[in-house]
Amino acid sequence: MPQTQKTQLINEIDDKVLKLMEEKQFSFRGFTNQFTLEPSGYTAYDPESFLTAVKRKALAKIQTQTKVKIILRSKMKKTDLKTGQSLVEEHQFRSKNKIVLESTNKNELWSLLTEQVLEDLAKFEMNGSGWTFHSIVALDIHTVGYEPLNRSSWAPLPKFLARKKALINMMNTDNQRFKWCIARGLNPVEKDSEQITKILRKQGEPLNFKGIELPMNLKDIDKFGRLNPAIEVNVFGYEAECVYPL
Repeated sequence: MPQTQKTQLINEIDDKVLKLMEEKQFSFRGFTNQFTLEPSGYTAYDPESFLTAVKRKALAKIQTQTKVKIILRSKMKKTDLKTGQSLVEEHQFRSKNKIVLESTNKNELWSLLTEQVLEDLAKFEMNGSGWTFHSIVALDIHTVGYEPLNRSSWAPLPKFLARKKALINMMNTDNQRFKWCIARGLNPVEKDSEQITKILRKQGEPLNFKGIELPMNLKDIDKFGRLNPAIEVNVFGYEAECVYPL
């Protein structure tokens, strides 16, 4: 079968599957949202196939500038060795919270979230509890608005980072924070490194920002790199005393 026909067939199957998904939404002041996808009809899913079937609909609910986690609710079963009776109970299997930014690849995000959920379920089955998968109850998608550290003007560093004494926190009052950070990185000084001086402004003039609007967005970092090929920029995020690459 040609690839185009194969892709069309897969999409048609996905559309039919999604029509069988019942969707619910709960919201708190538009900031925190929970979306629930429940299987309906008579389709029997295993965890992996269910997470694959709901992917497109789930990703449509995940917006940028949010933190997201997913929770798979499944019925698990085991046999009581003393009575021989089968027990069925609902259990939850969770991913970790992940930050969704403009630069986030949502397909990779979904792969990571589902991998964590399936790993959580596998650990539950393998820890000697005797529970095995029975059926899918629902998938809950939790999102909460995320506001990163100010990328425009000066703001005090979190105490954990300030104590490291390893960061230069440029004390700008305009929207060109990224520009002054790059200029300082290229022109280090031993004293008053956080100050926006006349010399620093002069040193920032050769930087090429053609077509880039400041304050800088993550999606424009690659463009800046192409305009300034001699400069490599790494961007890191910070949360809960954890530094991670963005």
